[in-house]
Amino acid sequence: MNNLNFFGDAVGGADAIIELDSQKLIKTAINKVKLDDFGDDNWCSKFQEKINELQSSNLHLTGRLYYITFFLIALRNRLLVTDRLKRCPAILDEKIDRPIIITGLPRTGTTYLFELLSQDERFHSPVAEEALCPIEPSDNIVKECIDRKTIIQTLQSIFLNHSQLKAMHYIHYNRPVECYSIMEAALNFQVPNVKSDSYEEWLQAIDAENNYKWHKVILSILQFKKPNKRWILKCPYHMNHLEQVFKKYPDAQVIHTHRNPIDSTISLLHASKKENELYTNDHITNRELQRLVIPLEGSQRKVIHQRKSGIIPEENISDVYFDDLVQNPISTIENLYESLGIEFSAGFRNNLTTYISENPKNKHGNYSYTASDFDLSNQQILDRFQFYTDHYQIDVSPK
Repeated sequence: MNNLNFFGDAVGGADAIIELDSQKLIKTAINKVKLDDFGDDNWCSKFQEKINELQSSNLHLTGRLYYITFFLIALRNRLLVTDRLKRCPAILDEKIDRPIIITGLPRTGTTYLFELLSQDERFHSPVAEEALCPIEPSDNIVKECIDRKTIIQTLQSIFLNHSQLKAMHYIHYNRPVECYSIMEAALNFQVPNVKSDSYEEWLQAIDAENNYKWHKVILSILQFKKPNKRWILKCPYHMNHLEQVFKKYPDAQVIHTHRNPIDSTISLLHASKKENELYTNDHITNRELQRLVIPLEGSQRKVIHQRKSGIIPEENISDVYFDDLVQNPISTIENLYESLGIEFSAGFRNNLTTYISENPKNKHGNYSYTASDFDLSNQQILDRFQFYTDHYQIDVSPK
């Protein structure tokens, strides 16, 4: 991958080889798909903002190739989805019944729990190829022998070639993916950079209502005329907008995961630093990384307030603790199912046992990090999140 980036370096920058231009990308998508209706235009300003942000960054050649490919696929998705809804408006009548939604601070076991619950054959979780490519493109749109599996494998290759990111969060075209992918699939999910110390300012820059509108459309398309199974969904982002989650899915059951904030915070900063290397030659500073803590803290303060005040239904929320899940996964899920009012079947128990034995810790590699790597201390993090650890009685003693 580095050798490819040398081509950009050799001519003074990758922008001399590959141009990022929003209007050219839109025209290319229209010409390739032979459709021109993108549906609503709520995505347009966020799309342009993202292009502007990328133009001002020092993307290397691999980063530019990735983003152009991703944007063209996402634009194509909008065109194909809009066309499908025109041809079959009954899709929008689909009822998303009692979805189970996992959320919590990043790196608190949401992925592990998501994959464990996805072993229950009574439920369905969105996998990468259907979330990122909800409508398979026809032969006249892509080259021969290219299907959505190949498309997603191509997008994921940039991550799978990075050993530490692969170890931290393994991805695969047919593995469950979080709801970022559903909303990103057609440019309806552009989380702004944290540019100030105000969580409210960051939050107001997000069009959450439109994000969840698209989220429901994609689930409806994927569910249409298929056996009726409950959805298992997952995304840390939902913590910021649980009021929108319950507005779209009033009977949703939310699982809120918890972990010592030292571990979850530093793990996120480490992952973000490594992910930055996938796209750009720019060095992300520790100060920039520390700003990522702002929405983490803000989301937990918001949810505690919403749960205590009844803004969101407390009876629809169950709490799961990372240490319990890792140490005793089957008993933890058995207790969780009891709180959710779901039968814990023998078949599911067998599936869990098999999955756990086939996916040991560090199966895809190991990694390490400390707070000092980011000019922080453990105590600084604990002080900042004491309101959270006190409220949920989270064990923060050194392990």
